[in-house]
Amino acid sequence: MFTYDRVVVAMAFLLLHTLRWVDSQHVGASTLRIIAGLVFAVEAFAWTQTGGAASMTFAVAGPVLGFYLLIRWLTGHWRSPVAPAAAVLAMLSGPAERHQGFAAGGLVR
Repeated sequence: MFTYDRVVVAMAFLLLHTLRWVDSQHVGASTLRIIAGLVFAVEAFAWTQTGGAASMTFAVAGPVLGFYLLIRWLTGHWRSPVAPAAAVLAMLSGPAERHQGFAAGGLVR
């Protein structure tokens, strides 16, 4: 049985892990990071659209964003912006689901 939450958690783990990589030393590192970020965000939207709790996406995306900022504070330089962008998009999946239902209620023609 396919569950969106497992994919979201796996992609979040992969995104956090890729923050340690130096792109010039690993061929395809940036490409993998972008793909993982896209899958993370899309799966978060799919999860909330199929009845999943938006709080689950916050529980996964929040630590991704938090660890990204912690790494910035510890190292003194910014890493790839893919991880925080994917985390913010995942966090917006809950409000986007509510607005879609609001628009589908007949207020937008």
